[in-house]
Amino acid sequence: MKTLFFMFILLCFFNCEKTINGKIEKQVENSIPVKQNYLFSISILEKDANNKPIKLNIKIKKNNKIVQQIKYNPGFWSYNNFNKISYFNTKLQIQEGIENYHNFITADFNFDNLEDFAILYDSGGNGGPIYSYYIQSKEGKFEQIRDFPLNEGPFPKKINKKDNTLTISGPIGCCKIKTTVFQLKNNKWSVIFSKDENMSK
Repeated sequence: MKTLFFMFILLCFFNCEKTINGKIEKQVENSIPVKQNYLFSISILEKDANNKPIKLNIKIKKNNKIVQQIKYNPGFWSYNNFNKISYFNTKLQIQEGIENYHNFITADFNFDNLEDFAILYDSGGNGGPIYSYYIQSKEGKFEQIRDFPLNEGPFPKKINKKDNTLTISGPIGCCKIKTTVFQLKNNKWSVIFSKDENMSK
């Protein structure tokens, strides 16, 4: 009797485990990964006479293996220390500004739940820093996309996943601020809002 009871428990256990595993596998197949275990490291390959970086190497690792290396030539980079921040899969508010900014930033810029990155291209002046953007493909390769609207441009003030929009805002001339909203729809970027306003005194 005990043997039959034990066999019944085992049978039930394996059937339950199979059902649970089946559900887990189905969820994984139908979901888009939202967390990529990428590690980014930057090394300076060459500097100019004023000690400014003119050639960098971006090393990308996953699971302790180098999966990609990118040789990068910034414009004018005022180099004090290398600082980075991630807005990818976090609740951090975007804090990039004209004077306080990071030179390497990860986020999801094209709303596909894959980690992308922006790297400082030019420290900028009154208009603020300018970035180059590398978008991750489904195969896990990071590359610059020709039609991405912020290429060698500012970092967005807002990244809105609900509406698939990126908002930039910055000074133009001496007395105005320009705000522009780009939206990704049907795999195409377009400007859906643009406004110039006088700077508040």
